[in-house]
Amino acid sequence: MDSYVIYYAARLSKHSKRRTITRREVRSAVQLLRPKTHAAHQGA
Repeated sequence: MDSYVIYYAARLSKHSKRRTITRREVRSAVQLLRPKTHAAHQGA
């Protein structure tokens, strides 16, 4: 996983006191960084 994606996800969840980053937060960060991501990759 790209370290920048992890960093970006951490920025999004900065308000949270959790040290860990959930896959949902990483996935949302990836979608914001890569708008070309297909909706099928959401896994929702």
